[in-house]
Amino acid sequence: MRHSGLSASTIEPLPSPFTESLAQTTSTIASRFLLLKAKTRATEKQLHSMSTARLVL
Repeated sequence: MRHSGLSASTIEPLPSPFTESLAQTTSTIASRFLLLKAKTRATEKQLHSMSTARLVL
């Protein structure tokens, strides 16, 4: 029990600039992923409409 308390206290919080840059990087990756996902969805819709048009023709 004492050992776990000691190890928990030895873990220091990350320096503020590092945490901020990490958060910024994470948000950038997230926004890029969402943008890519939106583009993919639009492409899928386009392909679907093209295939439906071919079936009609």
